[in-house]
Amino acid sequence: MLDPYVLQTPDGQWHAVWALNEREKLFAAASSPDLVYWGRQTYHAVEQGDNVQQPVLRYDGGFKVLYKSRNGQYYQAGSNDLKTYAAAMALPADDYNNQSIQVELPGGKATGQQHKVAWEVVDKLLKSVDLGQYKAAKYGEHTGQDAQRFAGLQPLKATIRLQPGKTVPISRLLTGVFFEDLNYAADGGLYAELVQNRDFEYALSDKEYRDPKWNSRHSWSLSGEGATFEIDSLQPIHANNPHYAVLQSAQTGARLVNTGFDGIVVRKGAKYNFSVFTKGNGKLAVKLVNSRDRCWRAVR
Repeated sequence: MLDPYVLQTPDGQWHAVWALNEREKLFAAASSPDLVYWGRQTYHAVEQGDNVQQPVLRYDGGFKVLYKSRNGQYYQAGSNDLKTYAAAMALPADDYNNQSIQVELPGGKATGQQHKVAWEVVDKLLKSVDLGQYKAAKYGEHTGQDAQRFAGLQPLKATIRLQPGKTVPISRLLTGVFFEDLNYAADGGLYAELVQNRDFEYALSDKEYRDPKWNSRHSWSLSGEGATFEIDSLQPIHANNPHYAVLQSAQTGARLVNTGFDGIVVRKGAKYNFSVFTKGNGKLAVKLVNSRDRCWRAVR
């Protein structure tokens, strides 16, 4: 949630719009009766501009979402319900008029809008913050506090009765109902390929140009005096994989090394297949080595 902008309409409802990130042409909106409980968020993609920055909400019988763009222009999208919108149109800079202010809070400077509300609203917000802090403290408990937290507990005797007649079979189709791709849980994990960037197709666009190291050479390194390693695409093996490595070495011993996915995990006694398309002179040796450069297995 970036740069949220809050507005109260004459019916007492609160409404907010905000940008999602610094790249996409997208903003979100939600409504609330009391600033504590908010309804379902809606998202709207705009065609105008390079992205959505610092959206501003206006109401004059209908809603208007005004926003800045990375290209230096301003735009406006109208809506009756903050769910469906008319096409965004260019807006003069003078009409943008963002009324956000900056205030100094105990946690640092904050930017937002200033509204005059009844004490009941403030009281409910304070209680909501207190509850959130209490829950955060509970969720932050750890075993180092056990002596204090459980000091008053007494021994408990429990009786467990098994009812095998009421068991429910677990469907084998449930495998993978929840899956989060962290720490190479997919590549190098469920997807059993152990060589990372095996076809030299990693590209800057994969990371939206934010990681200059994420390129076709990622995960590969070359060693060997006088050896060179380049990526080319003039004569690809297939249109779906246009890149390939070009290696040149004047003497034996040059090595092209792949790091795998935080290393290459192997199991004793297991069989692993390796395949490669090559063209040129000389022989290749495929080796799996540990961090001390000791070879586990070599295939020529």
